[in-house]
Amino acid sequence: MAQAGKGKNLNKKNAGAGKKAYGNGTKQREQAVKASPAQSQKKVVKSNESSGKRNDGKGFVQKRKAGDWNEKQAKKPKVMQKKKKDNPETVKLNKEIAQYASRKQYQEANEVYERARSKKLANSYTYVNMMNVCVRCGDLNQAFHVFTEMKNAKIEPDVVAYTTLLKGLCGEGKLTEALKYVKEMEIKRVPLNIRTVNTILRGCILVGAIAEAEKIFDDLTKWKVLPDASTWEYMISLCSRNLQLKKAMTLFGKGLLALGKDVAENPNILLSIARGATLLGDWTNAQKYMAMTKNCLNILDAQKDNLALSAESSSTTTTEGGKRGWGSQSDTRQESLMVFLKHRREEVRRELTLIQSYYDAVKDADENLCSTLFDSYKRVFLIPIVQSTSELQNALGNGVLDTMGLRAVLKKYDAEKIESVVSKFESRLRENVIRMNKVFGKKNKKPVKLEVCSGAGEWIVSQAKKDDANWVALEIRHDRTYQIFTQAVFEQVDNLCIIGGDATKVIPNHLTAELVDFMFINFPEPPQQTGGDSSQAKHLLTKEFFGDCVRLLKPKGRLTIVTDNKWYAQMLLKIISQVNGIKGVILSNGNVVETMASSFHLYLGDPPKECGVADTKSSSYFDRLAKQDSRRASQGTHFISIYRK
Repeated sequence: MAQAGKGKNLNKKNAGAGKKAYGNGTKQREQAVKASPAQSQKKVVKSNESSGKRNDGKGFVQKRKAGDWNEKQAKKPKVMQKKKKDNPETVKLNKEIAQYASRKQYQEANEVYERARSKKLANSYTYVNMMNVCVRCGDLNQAFHVFTEMKNAKIEPDVVAYTTLLKGLCGEGKLTEALKYVKEMEIKRVPLNIRTVNTILRGCILVGAIAEAEKIFDDLTKWKVLPDASTWEYMISLCSRNLQLKKAMTLFGKGLLALGKDVAENPNILLSIARGATLLGDWTNAQKYMAMTKNCLNILDAQKDNLALSAESSSTTTTEGGKRGWGSQSDTRQESLMVFLKHRREEVRRELTLIQSYYDAVKDADENLCSTLFDSYKRVFLIPIVQSTSELQNALGNGVLDTMGLRAVLKKYDAEKIESVVSKFESRLRENVIRMNKVFGKKNKKPVKLEVCSGAGEWIVSQAKKDDANWVALEIRHDRTYQIFTQAVFEQVDNLCIIGGDATKVIPNHLTAELVDFMFINFPEPPQQTGGDSSQAKHLLTKEFFGDCVRLLKPKGRLTIVTDNKWYAQMLLKIISQVNGIKGVILSNGNVVETMASSFHLYLGDPPKECGVADTKSSSYFDRLAKQDSRRASQGTHFISIYRK
């Protein structure tokens, strides 16, 4: 693979169809992309000194309006007006709200916010910081309320305010509503920036909105926003997920020209293309991108720790508008970051090994590949997070066709089957409830085991592979649902049904009562600890949710929850002891740490086989990460196990 920074020598094949840098802008824009930011700005300014154009300070050129200023005024030195300083008390209050936001402490933040408003000290940052508190605590309605209060205070919402609102909407899967606010920004001439764009693209990733992401990407030129490393990664990953390989490779080529090694040395980008090519049976590109991924990992491993922090791509650094990437962080976080970076590379290698094994096993069996893949797709149910007006079978069929690549697979192998996809899902539903006897077969009377919040699927795929039972994975994020699917395909597992959707809606509305023999919730994300016994942040595992889970269990069916956070484990023990119709499981060899209501026990260690675990040695991404972190590993693993009376 060509070394980053040597744009002239980049391999044309690797660059796909992208001879130009991003977009169809002017020649100056293309040169600006390839040059360093400082060089780009100088060139643009120089080339426009005599053309009646001015630079807006961000590398974009704007035409000078007639009468904007005359030559005399242009020659006069500009008198710089000092920006009015914020009231020191306002600055202090805003910092307090921001700190409470990081801790997800709504009540404390709201007290400071109301104090600032009552004293007429609130400025735009006050409102935006409070909106961020609401978003982080999962109270989107309150975030909208603060947004309205900001307008009522005669403070026009800026790009930061809108981006905060978009973050809340996209985080809850409300992409359609988020896009309406993007349109409002355009109408009100609030300029979008790269943070805004990447926030929307993350929303597209959450729900699998490929077409919407492509529209956003196409609008970057109109908005005068240049994509950063995260933008390229998001778009390439989305296209690869839908098996739009030609488009993904073209984007990869354009990204190389635009950002060099920030794209070239991102193993996640390369792996996503390799994964998609393997799934589609494009063996040439599969082998090519697997080799490129391995080479990229070797380059990153060869770098010293301090170089790795600055060289690795946007998957873990905070780029201008992106998520935490593969690059530098503050000194205080370097040690934990290095653990994380190493872990990420190991996980990429782990999946590469799996893809290579699958490649070796099936590359010469194209005639059976389509049938096997089609059967796997028919066990994937993508239930919309936000209720759709279309019938559920249409959403399910179109979901796998146009967001997970089934259309591309069938076009290659058996195009006539495309028309039958929706009807296949219709036969597996009854009044919008999934008929598991149709999924696994009427004669199949094996136990059903379900994992809630399955993540990328390593644990459940390993369980299904080593167990004779029927397994069901439930995961809200579309990108993780896709990872579960590809893991199952590459492991050639056929006793796993995958449901993409919100557990709080799927369990009570789309699954039959008394369906499950064993249920697992592994390493749920804890809310922020506030210093007491409770949290002010929204979280999944409430008393009401556990009640829905109990309804799903057969009599004597078991639910087991595993966490590496002792504080959260104790909180869950208190919650679950208040749920009706259940009792705690008593394990003869269990190491009891705490007991609640006489029969509900908190155990130290990993759940044994009697809790329904088939492979006690298997682990998940987060489990492996926790064991590499000395602080988290020292807490140990805790679990709670209950059964329905």
